[in-house]
Amino acid sequence: QTILLQKRLCLRKYLTSVRILIQDISSSINQTKISKELEISIENDSKIFTEFSSKTKKLNQLELYRRKLDFIRLKIINTLENVEDKAEQVGLGRTLVASDTSTQLVQSSYHYIHPNDFLEDLLLIDNSLRQNKGDIIANGRLSLLITKVRIFGFHLAPLDIRQHAEVHNNAIDDIFHYIDLPKYTELDKKDKIKVLLDELKNNRPLGITSYFESYSETTKELISTMNVIRDSLNTISSRAIESYIISMTRNEADIYLLLLLLKETKLVVIDDNKVSSASLDLVPLFETRDDLLNSAMVMDNLFSNTLYRSLISIRGDIQEVMIGYSDSTKDVGYLLSNYRLIVAQQELVKVAEKHRIQLKIFHGRGGSISRGGGPTHKAVLSQPHGTVFKTKITQQGEVIGWNYSNPEIGRRHLEQIISSMITRSINDTKLLEAKNPAYLSKENMYNFELLAEYSGRYYEKLVKNNSDFIKFYMEFTPLDVIERATIGSRPSRRTKSDVQNIESLRAIPWIFSWMQTRLIFTTYYGVGSAFKEFEEKNEFSILVNLYQTWPYFTSLIDNLQMICLKVDLQIAEQYLKLSNSKNGKEMFQVIKDEYNRTVKYILLISTSKSLMEKTPDIQNSIKRRNPYIDPLSLIQIDLLQTWREIKNDEETDNLETLRQLLQTVNGIAAGLRNTG
Repeated sequence: QTILLQKRLCLRKYLTSVRILIQDISSSINQTKISKELEISIENDSKIFTEFSSKTKKLNQLELYRRKLDFIRLKIINTLENVEDKAEQVGLGRTLVASDTSTQLVQSSYHYIHPNDFLEDLLLIDNSLRQNKGDIIANGRLSLLITKVRIFGFHLAPLDIRQHAEVHNNAIDDIFHYIDLPKYTELDKKDKIKVLLDELKNNRPLGITSYFESYSETTKELISTMNVIRDSLNTISSRAIESYIISMTRNEADIYLLLLLLKETKLVVIDDNKVSSASLDLVPLFETRDDLLNSAMVMDNLFSNTLYRSLISIRGDIQEVMIGYSDSTKDVGYLLSNYRLIVAQQELVKVAEKHRIQLKIFHGRGGSISRGGGPTHKAVLSQPHGTVFKTKITQQGEVIGWNYSNPEIGRRHLEQIISSMITRSINDTKLLEAKNPAYLSKENMYNFELLAEYSGRYYEKLVKNNSDFIKFYMEFTPLDVIERATIGSRPSRRTKSDVQNIESLRAIPWIFSWMQTRLIFTTYYGVGSAFKEFEEKNEFSILVNLYQTWPYFTSLIDNLQMICLKVDLQIAEQYLKLSNSKNGKEMFQVIKDEYNRTVKYILLISTSKSLMEKTPDIQNSIKRRNPYIDPLSLIQIDLLQTWREIKNDEETDNLETLRQLLQTVNGIAAGLRNTG
């Protein structure tokens, strides 16, 4: 449905542009000639649209450019009609394609199958104009339309497919069960890789259609999705979908497994132990601390495999790798997550260079600081040396509204990103390492690693090693309300059972729920204690120097300043009314002390008297917004108490109370300008 909606929008825009060109390009053959190629093309179109040809010839006897554009218009209308037929089949409904009576004369079987066919028609007109002193006309709206077709094709914007590696694992178990292959999920890594490579090289199909009805619902959905991908690429646009992302990639087996599933659904073709055709890029997503640590080794092993290397060759010798900010921060805290992300990028670049492959790093950044948020252009400027030549960045959730809902702000935002990309490209290729601010010296990396490890240790001590923490979290935050909100594309938990540890929670609701309480501890917890460690060793000046000389560290500290300014400890303390945890007050006090410690050291490092002092506009904006959110937070606490009492007593939801609660969630998120 999404792909059809995008194609429909594209074609409607093109149709409008072509109608304007029909009015604009009125050159008569009494004034100037047309090219022989354009003349032949008009004759061919006249044979296809026989009835309409006589009509347009009568109207445009001497204006042959208009006659050609009229035929182009009809082909677009036919293509739109084709889209409407498909839209009706998949439940989108049909909309009116054209308002003029000429559609009655169109032979609906003739339409543009590929955007290149449309482009060729436009280029015929462009070339003819340029050959006959029509450069000024060609450089106008026609040139703009040609550029649009080259960029947007019939797909508008390519989609990514994303699925969790565990879903693939369970699916292959379902499939193997019916063809007497071993239970995949019970094999060790080495045996998994062996069985997958054997099946990839085996011409025998796995017979997924034969046993389809016997599979689990999740496996059926996965295979059906892959069939839709294949059909969409074949019939709607070959550029409609570019990448298939594997969430929680652990090792090479996760990538080989997806490759096998794509082979079975004919999205990949393998001949003579080499990939001869591939419709998608396979994109591993490394998210947790351990996965980021192992990412370079995994990719090195993949690139060393002849079969996988043939896939990369087919896809232009480019490998896209996605790195996750949200889960790594949830896993080990803000500073250690950012350190692991830097190291992973550096090592991935080295591996790609070793195998002569271009690496495209896909940054899975969210809106909040805990999910890699913050000013995008500053993030680009601060990335490690050599990692920015091919970059992809998510813009998701509320960030889309902030950055693009106003055309002028959207243009400015894009200009900032492009400017930072150009600056980094020049610095990384033209400047000596010593003069490149993004260059990571061994000394800087050593000190940052030390700081990050300290921070991670304190974070894990509270979050993972305190048996009361999860109970405190579940009572203190409105997670149970957020779980019922109709926002986000995925459930808040990875399992349906009770939450035993943070691993079973998804990162977005984890961060969102802490944001709602105004405590926002996920970003700063462990940071202040790590700063204190440096002070106690008389090495605090190192941190001041890092802030003044290293853009990456500067960006981290400035982002911390912004999030700390949004914290309201007085309001957060009111949420203790919701907690019956034995050590709830003690844990809150520990978090509160860490916040104050973090703020103290941030001000010392940035040589500031107050948070965000050097960006007064943002400082004033946050200070003005915060008081307006306070009443919503107090109302949320009262409603949560009422709702939870009703739930516990009657084992049912009070829908009106829940509706009001969800309104407070939306209001607080809008005021803080952060969800998760």
